[in-house]
Order: sequence, then structure tokens, then C-alpha cells
Amino acid sequence: MYTYLQESLESYTEATGPIRVCVVGIGFIAQGLIIEMSRMEREFFFPAVVVYRDIDKLYRCLDNCERIYKIRICNSPEDVNQARKNGEIAAIKNYQLAFEANIDIVADLTGDAAYGAEIAYETIKHHCNIVASPEIDICLGHFFSNLADQHNVVYSGFSGDEPGEIRNLYSYVKMTALDIIAVGKFKNYINRYANPTSVQKWADLYQQNPIKLSSFADGTKMNIEMGITANALGLVPDVPGMNSPEGSLDTVTELIRLKEDGGILSKKGVIEIVRNVEPTGGVFVIGYTTNKALVSDLKYYKMGNGPYYLFYKPYHLCAFEMLMGIAKNVVFKSSVIKPLKEKKCDVLVYAKKDLKAGDTLDEIGGYTYYGLLEDIKEVSVRNYLPVSLATGCILKKDIQKDELITLKDVEFNEQSILWTLLSTQYKR
Repeated sequence: MYTYLQESLESYTEATGPIRVCVVGIGFIAQGLIIEMSRMEREFFFPAVVVYRDIDKLYRCLDNCERIYKIRICNSPEDVNQARKNGEIAAIKNYQLAFEANIDIVADLTGDAAYGAEIAYETIKHHCNIVASPEIDICLGHFFSNLADQHNVVYSGFSGDEPGEIRNLYSYVKMTALDIIAVGKFKNYINRYANPTSVQKWADLYQQNPIKLSSFADGTKMNIEMGITANALGLVPDVPGMNSPEGSLDTVTELIRLKEDGGILSKKGVIEIVRNVEPTGGVFVIGYTTNKALVSDLKYYKMGNGPYYLFYKPYHLCAFEMLMGIAKNVVFKSSVIKPLKEKKCDVLVYAKKDLKAGDTLDEIGGYTYYGLLEDIKEVSVRNYLPVSLATGCILKKDIQKDELITLKDVEFNEQSILWTLLSTQYKR
């Protein structure tokens, strides 16, 4: 499959020139993506536009690139057009200017749900392909996917992130004709009450944003990623927040099986996490068959005694793999991962600590809340607050630690595009 993708990319770019990418954000992953573009043996991709807040980060990124890129700071359509004519990167703060640059696709790497909603909406309205951030996909992915279909463009999640890589592995296992019991990822550490202060030493060690690391540690980002996967594959968590058992590579199939067979699952077709499995960046699919001939064959192929079988990819590499997905989006006009028509899951908001009326909910990975993935059929009557809407909400009442925060408990900007689009789904 990768051979076909590479050959198709070569043919496409020979005919059209490099794929022109608008990169929104210039953080860790965005920088990696631009550096990867510069390392391709041929110029298959060009970062035609970078939407930035800190221009110094962009310059530092270019210092690590292996092609010479020139920047033009642009404040008007005329500036952007000049950058395009000169083969320069158009560095902009106003993302609306990006659509003057004849771009093929927008990659939103901001992690900001409200901003991401604006970007996705305007990108699709301008008949341009969009790769959306997880924070927007979990709450409005199905809306934007349908809107993209109406405008004959691609809406997609990323290759290289867990949802896209699980989707690829799911398709592989489906093609083996095995039944699929569960899919998910391996995770090393979860502490729902983690915050930027408690993870600061790790942020310093790995030169990462402590808020981002906290969103990993408290499990919120994990729940968002698994929600995206579930909504794309028609799955649900077995329990709110998933079971998340501890295990090892050798015991995954002993755990992730139905209770009647000695496992932890009450049903099949679920999304799940297994903690402390090495390598912790891996993703997995559990296949199943009781066909005697196939069980015998799989035993010969060293897949175990069955009837549950572990298929896994031991890593996901974010920026290193994202260009594969962007190539698929543009060349094949196909998504890496996108939600089904019917939404199955969402991530709900719970208090990390006792909160007071008047407190403002901070960012995902902050000090005030964590998120748990839940089957929305089970919670829709509770007027839940979706995690992507939580930032900036002001509490109208006291909330105890671990208490669910609902729409009725908060005040928020009802004029924002995020709420305008969400309000068709959620009622106060």
C-alpha cells in the first residue's frame, strides 16, 4: 500500500507540482511536519502558508530544515500573492489570508477547539481540504465531515496520531476476515488529577508544553483520541472512561476478551486502553475466530492458541507519518479517518478538584477538569458539557471533586461559532 501511495504521489506532483500545505500553528508537531517536508527526496510538499503566533518558532524550525525556505511575513492578500509568485512561505497571523495562496490542504495543529471550528468552517467553505485537530473532531467531526462532502472536499484526521493509525490497523484486520472484538492503544500512565505543575519536570526534560503533557497524564487527550476512533468505527467504551486494565504484551488477549471467556469486556465492539504495556506508544486491534482451520493456521503462524488474536503497531510517530495521510487526502481525495454519520461517543467533563461558583474552567490539561469518554446514548439526558466547549466556561454553582459538570452548571459564550454549531446537538 505504501508503494502505491509513493508512486501515486510521484505521478501527481510531476503533473501538478508539490502539494501546497497550510500549517496552522508552529508548535512541536507543526515544526516536525515542516522539517519532514524539507527532507523528502523530491519536493512532494511545500509549506506554502504558516499561521503563527510566535515568528521566532518558525525561524528556529527553518534552521532545522534541509531545504532552503524563504519567508515573507504577510498582512494582506497582495503580500500572500507575492509570496506565492516568489516561491516563499507566506507567514500570516490572520488565517483568512491563507486562501489567497492557492493551497491544497489545511492542517490544523493548534489544539484549540474554538479556533479550530472557525478554521474548519472557513476552509471547507473555501472548497479546500482540511485535516482537523482532535479537539474539534471529537465534538464536531461529523458536522464538518458532512459539510466537506457537500463541498466535494476531504475532511480527515491525521496519519501518525493514534486514531488514524488504529483506523489503518482496523482495516488491515478486517481484510483478514477476522471478527473484531476491540481496538485501542497502550498507555503508560494515567492520573486524573495531574496538572501542569505536577508534570513540570517531565516538560522540562522533554522540552514540551506542560499543559499538553498534563492532558496526556490526566487521560483527557487519550479519551478524546479514543472517542474519535470510536466515532469513526461505530464503537463505544465498555464503561465510562474505558476499563483501562494493567497488563503486558503477553496478557492483552487474556484481558481484552468477553467476560464469558475470562476477560473484562461485557460486550464486543468496544474501544479500550491497556496500561503499562510496552511499547506504550502502540495501538492494537483484537481479532477473533473459532473457525477450526483458521485457528490451526494462526497457531502455525505463531499468533497464539486463539480464539482472540492481538494485532498491534508498536509506535505512532505523529509528524513523521502525517505526510502519508496528507498525500492520501490530496492525491486520492480520501480521508485517513473520519466519523460515521451517527455520533456514538463524546468526552464529558469532571472536576479535578472542588470548584467554586465563579471559577473559570481552564484548558484541557489544566487544573480544573479531566475528561472521560462515554456512550452518548447513556448520557444524553444529562445535558452534558462536551470537553471541547469547556475552556472559558464560568461555573454557576459549586462543584465537588469528580462531579460531572453539565451545561446547566456553566455560563459560556453562546455567540461563538463553536456553540452555534454544537447547539444543534446539545440542549440546555
